[in-house]
Amino acid sequence: MLCRLFIQNLAIIDEITIDFQKDLTVITGETGAGKSILVGSLQLLMGSKFDSAMVKNKDKKCMVEAIFQTDRKSILDILQTNEIENNNEIILRREILPSGTSRCYINDMVVPLSMLKELCAELIDIHSQHQNLLLAQRDFQLYIVDALAQQLQEVTVYKQAYTTFREKQAQWQKLLSQQQQQQQQIDFLTFQQKELETVRYTLDEFNNLEQESITLQHAEEIIQKLSDTNQLLNESEHAVIAQLKNVSKLLQSLAGQLKKSEDWCKRLDNVYFELKDVHHDIETELNSIQINPASLEKIQSDLDTVYRLYQKHHVHTYIELLEIKQQITSQLNAIHTNDETLKELEKELGKELKILQHKADILHQKRLTAIRQLKQKIIPLLQSLGIPNAAFDVSIETLLELTETGIDKLTFLFSANTKIAPMPVQKIASGGELSRVMLALKTIIANVTFTETIFLDEIDAGISGEIAYKMGVLIQQLAQNIQVIAITHLPQIAACGKYHKLVQKTQNNKTTFTNVIDLTENERITEIAKMLSATEITTSALEQATHLLEQAKSGN
Repeated sequence: MLCRLFIQNLAIIDEITIDFQKDLTVITGETGAGKSILVGSLQLLMGSKFDSAMVKNKDKKCMVEAIFQTDRKSILDILQTNEIENNNEIILRREILPSGTSRCYINDMVVPLSMLKELCAELIDIHSQHQNLLLAQRDFQLYIVDALAQQLQEVTVYKQAYTTFREKQAQWQKLLSQQQQQQQQIDFLTFQQKELETVRYTLDEFNNLEQESITLQHAEEIIQKLSDTNQLLNESEHAVIAQLKNVSKLLQSLAGQLKKSEDWCKRLDNVYFELKDVHHDIETELNSIQINPASLEKIQSDLDTVYRLYQKHHVHTYIELLEIKQQITSQLNAIHTNDETLKELEKELGKELKILQHKADILHQKRLTAIRQLKQKIIPLLQSLGIPNAAFDVSIETLLELTETGIDKLTFLFSANTKIAPMPVQKIASGGELSRVMLALKTIIANVTFTETIFLDEIDAGISGEIAYKMGVLIQQLAQNIQVIAITHLPQIAACGKYHKLVQKTQNNKTTFTNVIDLTENERITEIAKMLSATEITTSALEQATHLLEQAKSGN
């Protein structure tokens, strides 16, 4: 419940603190005294847009603070999730600095406006004449029915599941569109991949192939030169190896005469054995090389195929061609992976759709039951509020496709005349009738909604006399379940309050300011008599005010 409201530097209010109690508190005051500022301050906490013109002193900050007490688990969970300290009180505050910057706090912890708005909406419901327009909105009508069906949490769970389903559905649609667009690309990539199957060598293998091609092309010349080299090294009359052996022998003969010759001999021996190895390699290579036109033709054909692919793909090296081949393979793999993802997603969507349909069917059945209860409960209430011939019905249309609220499309139908068939409430009900229908609905769902405080802002427009008193009694009944704060211009409703606050506007030479006072029993009689009198308070008005208060206390 709302325990205290503090307002500073807002409109004609310098600074004011208002304490509230359980049950029904009525607020009265002359037009322009500042009653609407109380509503506006709470709406600021609920996230409404701030107008800098509302600040009284532009050099000071404007502040609204509300203190609530609650033990509701959903609210405590929000505090815990956001690591906000809880000391059995919830203090919501919004400050607007002279610069225009807005700051929000929950229990003195800075929070975003969205969180302040979320928490405040859980704590208080502001019902104004403007809110009567909600009756025209199907979402609100559905909310009323779901509240009565006590399935608001189930609807939230369904909406979350539906949102997830739609996101997956959008992902599936995107993949499907990609698949259709990629079909032509798949054909082209597959053709390229098949064409690049000729690129079957590793980089080392390809380099060796190019070298082998060069060798086969010059086989005769290579054989001739290697043969000549072999001849010079070992087979001619003055073969290099034999000559080197002779040089080594000559130096060995100098071993006793010239010490350096021993080192030379060792070095020559190394050269000799190295030269022997070179000769062996050359001789082996000479014996292995053959003139093979058929092999050359095959190798050259493979190389020409690769070189044509160089030109086609605008590359200059074999490694670049290998990279293109890998890219094409990766692209095709990605497309095939998308295909598998698409199939898996289709399976998931099928399963989730069945679950959603089942949930929507359950919501639908509970709504049918709630609609029957609503129709039974609302007619007596509307009759007690001065609509004796009230007719109320709910048209429910079952949709072919799921929506975020299920498969139901609701329309509230109303008529205040037996000769006129019920029509959509927003098309047929007058302003006063809308107020009474809304109040009746709020009364019906008071026991099943989560809000602990309801603020009624002049919902008594368009009514008077006995009907006004009946509305006051109904508000009294509403206050037995939740805290109700009602701003009213009607003495009949003002008399029904357990507590009565008067908003006064005072002027002096410098400024205009607003004050809120708690009225005593005698002060209430005077205030209600003032509301009853056209000009001055008469004895008759005082007697009638006293009668209204006694009548309200007795519940008659």
